[in-house]
This record gives sequence, structure tokens and C-alpha cells, in this order.
Amino acid sequence: MPAVATESNVYAGINRLEELGGDVRFTVHGDMAHDVWVRAYVGEDLYRWLLQHKSAGG
Repeated sequence: MPAVATESNVYAGINRLEELGGDVRFTVHGDMAHDVWVRAYVGEDLYRWLLQHKSAGG
């Protein structure tokens, strides 16, 4: 059975990324289960955010 990310573990990871200077955006969609990705990918916010970043090698 796949591991499930609990909110407390996710928040700890987000906090650590921010401590390291990461640009973190995190949204909780409490009304959705596994299909939350459908909502995330249908909008343009994710794509705009991705396009604002470059890889360290590029």
C-alpha cells in the first residue's frame, strides 16, 4: 500500500524548504481526495509559478 503524506509531515517539509530559502507555494484542498491533482492542473497558477523558475544548471 502506498504511503500517505499526513498534513503534519507535509508542513514540516514545507517549513524546512522555506528555512533553506525555497520558494514554496502550498494549497490544501480539503474537499478533495486523490483527485486533487485535477484541480491543480486545470488552472494556470501552477504553470505560471513553474515558468518563473529555472533549474540550477540552466
